[in-house]
Amino acid sequence: MKIFILLFYFFFAFTFFCFAQTKLPSKANKCNFTLKDAPVLRGLKLGMSEDEILKFFDVSEKKDLVPSFKRNSNLDSYIDVSSSVYEKRKEFKDVSKLIIIMFDKKLYLIHLQYACDSVSFENAQQFAKNISEKFNLPFSAWDYRDKIKGDLRCKEFEIGINSSSNELALMDKISEQRKKDIEEEKRKDFKP
Repeated sequence: MKIFILLFYFFFAFTFFCFAQTKLPSKANKCNFTLKDAPVLRGLKLGMSEDEILKFFDVSEKKDLVPSFKRNSNLDSYIDVSSSVYEKRKEFKDVSKLIIIMFDKKLYLIHLQYACDSVSFENAQQFAKNISEKFNLPFSAWDYRDKIKGDLRCKEFEIGINSSSNELALMDKISEQRKKDIEEEKRKDFKP
């Protein structure tokens, strides 16, 4: 079990590198958007309930979404959605990987990897511009760590992109803070 947890966190840290904990220099044009303004990615919206997601994918149980459903804690579920489930929907025709993470039975993180033969971007700025235009987000508020990685940190959500691997991740910052608070409380209550 410990190995699984370590592997999961390694995978999570590697895959979602876009959400670094270090603060990037602040932008003059910040993004003050809230969760209600967060993009809907291929029909998936942050805050969706487990029942809404099951209905969206037309399955009756979580185990139908994945060959092996993983629950990391009582509040946290990691779902590497089976391609046989999402490929049935036309919205996902050019998606090669879909991962959703639930927190407190609500959709808290969406990670999409787009098929390399469907679209490519020369750099993170080109990818960010496309996203900003499609979802009416402030292009000037993006931060770039290098040529291929970019982040948009809004008031209640974050978007991370990687133009080299065609990945986009959307995260609910309110739920992320709640997760951190719960973990901190567990550390405080821990008795060795």
